[in-house]
Amino acid sequence: MDVTALLQTKIKIVVDAMSLMQNEVLDITKAYWATDANTKISALSLDTDAATLATKLTKAEYLGGITAVEALGKFFTNQAVTTADYLISFDKLRYGSHAAGAKLSEATEQLGSRMNLVALNAIEMFKMAKDILSIYINNEVGDMIANLDAQRHIPGSQMTEDELSSGVTVVEQFKKLVNNEAVTQGDYASTLAKWQIL
Repeated sequence: MDVTALLQTKIKIVVDAMSLMQNEVLDITKAYWATDANTKISALSLDTDAATLATKLTKAEYLGGITAVEALGKFFTNQAVTTADYLISFDKLRYGSHAAGAKLSEATEQLGSRMNLVALNAIEMFKMAKDILSIYINNEVGDMIANLDAQRHIPGSQMTEDELSSGVTVVEQFKKLVNNEAVTQGDYASTLAKWQIL
């Protein structure tokens, strides 16, 4: 398969996953503050206190998950994102460490499960982002398209130079977000929308 066609396929998979994730993280954040989940979690005494039954999250893991989900929401809505090792937060959401004896509340339990799914998806997207960037850099695609007009279609694919550049940018910035690197703020929601037509 041509390298540009491969890049288009891989970027499209990640961008489609980001589009779904964008809505989910914004809804999780809204639900956390709109339900009793925030008061139930805050009421736990110790960071090591169990917060969920199914996902086995402690208070600290739950709050770290909320912070990571909020960071993703900011990333997708063109807001500044605080640099942190969100991969660790996602790993903690994935595995948990201490199951509660019973549900604190339905909202707390369901949001814990939803954050767990976001974490699983974010980890897979992070791996794919690293793969995409490796293909892009190792094959010197950036040099190949550097002199193309923004609306010129790239040989071997259905992308324009602008679509590839914006796709690589959103993938790179997502990788940085997860990997404790400074993220460049941008209108990534527009990039996701642009890629929906490819």
